[in-house]
Amino acid sequence: MFDGHGHLIAKRYHVANLEKSMTDGAHLVAAILAAAPSGTDMVGTHPLADPTRQFGDGVLRMDPASCRDFPLDPGGPGLLLIGEFVDATRAYCSRGQLTGELARWDELGLEVVGALEMESVALDETTESLAGKAADAVALRRGYAPPYQFVGDPRELSYLDDLNRACEAMDVPLECQHTEFMYLLETSLRPTTGVRIADNAALYKNVAKLL
Repeated sequence: MFDGHGHLIAKRYHVANLEKSMTDGAHLVAAILAAAPSGTDMVGTHPLADPTRQFGDGVLRMDPASCRDFPLDPGGPGLLLIGEFVDATRAYCSRGQLTGELARWDELGLEVVGALEMESVALDETTESLAGKAADAVALRRGYAPPYQFVGDPRELSYLDDLNRACEAMDVPLECQHTEFMYLLETSLRPTTGVRIADNAALYKNVAKLL
């Protein structure tokens, strides 16, 4: 599932639980939706961060239509299912809210088609070197300059190849890529329909950070 900041929140299940996860659903602590952008703390004012709720579980149902390969699993290619909360926790679940809105459009006889443009900056840092740094002191990798030029840096080309292969394996089709101003890499995703528009964008975002 994706939290409110677009972070991919994962739970490993044995394949024997596959059918159950798509019918009865799986259980996941609802307070995960109260996560702060850091991913390590909670937003104290979020209703689901209230300790009086005893941090109970919500029911997370996997969407069969979201099924796709996940090539970055350390144990080998895995199977990825994306889900959403279907109990009272759904009110705080971004994917649950989206599918609810899409259902309203469907009732009107309308189909939502779209794609997102993703922009990212590669950092010449490690997790350790970033600790305590101010934003204006962060070192950027310079392989994506100047704008609209061929990427010639072997390190950057290797990264792009790995990223594009991972997207292809996950069925996240890319339309085009190019360098942008301020050392940005811009990637346009190919148009699709419904909740897959958001799923593809969120998966691209997370995989781009993992590689």
